[in-house]
Amino acid sequence: MRFRLLPRAFVPFLLCSAIALAQESPAVGFSVPPADAPELAPRGRLSVGVRTLDLVNPGQIDILRFDKESGKAPLYDRRLKIEIWYPAVIPVGQEERVIYESAMPGTPAPGAPKTFRIPGKALRDAPPVSGERFPLVIVSHGYPGSRTFLTYLTENLASKGYVVAAIDHTDSVFGAQAAFTSTLLNRAADQWFTIDALQAHGLLAGDFLNGLLDASRVAIVGYSMGGYGALASAGAGYSKQGGSARAIPGGYFDAWTAGTPKFEARKRDNLKAMVAIAPWGAQPPNSNWDAGGLAGIRIPSLFIVGDQDDVSGYQQGVRKAFEGAVNSERRMLVYENAGTTWAATRLRPKPWRASPRARSSMNRSGGKTESRPSTNILSPRFSIST
Repeated sequence: MRFRLLPRAFVPFLLCSAIALAQESPAVGFSVPPADAPELAPRGRLSVGVRTLDLVNPGQIDILRFDKESGKAPLYDRRLKIEIWYPAVIPVGQEERVIYESAMPGTPAPGAPKTFRIPGKALRDAPPVSGERFPLVIVSHGYPGSRTFLTYLTENLASKGYVVAAIDHTDSVFGAQAAFTSTLLNRAADQWFTIDALQAHGLLAGDFLNGLLDASRVAIVGYSMGGYGALASAGAGYSKQGGSARAIPGGYFDAWTAGTPKFEARKRDNLKAMVAIAPWGAQPPNSNWDAGGLAGIRIPSLFIVGDQDDVSGYQQGVRKAFEGAVNSERRMLVYENAGTTWAATRLRPKPWRASPRARSSMNRSGGKTESRPSTNILSPRFSIST
């Protein structure tokens, strides 16, 4: 029996997703898998540097200050903090070691720490490698979240030859989240602005991205609300009857709806792939995409979801979006009995090895490919749909 393989561009993303399920002590860094991790999960051959960059997107709609009487919102300069991982040279006497700090989710109890630390395997401000350019991967967190939320993935990808830029989405970060309308309006806009801004940095003489970044090859990885934005960035214009369009006043969301000239003008040729991890927004009553909108995705896409997702929804949410992306060469990885937070978990189940009884089936009419290990119920069980 022959199985269709995942597009080559998705292999690093799919395999790195297993790293969150197979971590050693956090002292060695979240991106360093143990010796018994899946075959392709270990880090790549390249050392990793990390830098923080502050960007400003001028003249943006301040939807949180929308005035009902005038029906208008003022403009403001939208500030974004970006963490960038990249292939680097580690000077003699130094080592790949870094500590990331993030605000504590929610409202910490009196006397409790307001921040927490994440050990990583990268060197702050390390010199970049020279003589080779690397594709750009944009990483977009959920609501709320932070740019350091998926460091096990960002560091790992950088070690395999990517420039990885994770965004702190203003109004949507731990410890500083604001009303949800800002996230609904700005998520895809933040992603595209970051791509354009980093491309511009790569053209500046003396900038560390000059000669390092290949901005002609870009992918977006979005988790939850990051996935909501990633679908739009990939070409899925939102529905005018969807929940986001109803929530954003003043007609300011129109430019992000399918079929409008402004939305069509936003599409870029350099976006080559999209990975949506538990993307929010397709589930009722939000229903942010119709068939025409989802058909706008024309690049390869990978959807990853748990079949017990109670935030983004499985059957009527992520699966519906996946099935609607009819013009995309696409795959969907489904974790059995997993919710929406599996991407951040550090559970370490026992590795499984398929026994002679392991079952594989392909439903040719529905195009569904499933691999269901029958050996160990503690192992991550999953299916891949095409």
